[in-house]
Amino acid sequence: MSLPNGRYYILYDADREARHVFRTKAEDLSLLPKRIFALPRGVHGRSWKLENKGGGVVDLEANEAPTGVTPRSPADGPYAFLIIELARTIGWRIEKAEGEDDRGYIITTNDGEFAWTVTGRLAGPSGNVVGLEPKDGSPRQVFLFVKDSNSNSRGGYDEDDDDDYSSPRAIRKPVHREKEHVPQSRFGYKRNGRSRNFCD
Repeated sequence: MSLPNGRYYILYDADREARHVFRTKAEDLSLLPKRIFALPRGVHGRSWKLENKGGGVVDLEANEAPTGVTPRSPADGPYAFLIIELARTIGWRIEKAEGEDDRGYIITTNDGEFAWTVTGRLAGPSGNVVGLEPKDGSPRQVFLFVKDSNSNSRGGYDEDDDDDYSSPRAIRKPVHREKEHVPQSRFGYKRNGRSRNFCD
């Protein structure tokens, strides 16, 4: 099963934080392949260009760069390739995730063996690395595809417009956490049972 051609936001929502999946803004200036990340909460990625190539294979482009796997290993990806000759394969298969709503999908390599997976590897302010692991259908391998109906000339999101991006069907509400209570005094705050005044 595939999606119609168009522009989509790809979101990762397994940790109920609705994080964008895209390239990071803090990339080096070389022409080497660029990693894909589950960006930190609150950091917006641009929309992806999805184009069906036939035979169930789709191209996913990030900032007009096609994504694929490097020649080092069939599980070394996904990367965005600025020089397409550096890729082992370009293109993916998109499968409907079981038990998900109509926007939950698994993105696999062309042979269906490996799937995009949000790993535990952190890359500082870039977020979590998206890698390839054997397909098992775990929540770390499920991504939401949200149609970008307001893409501008750069393929970005016009925040003044209302579209599916902000729909409650696309993004689940985050779990509210209790704020830590810090005892207050008239002149400052208490830490470890001791008063600390701002005029000390």
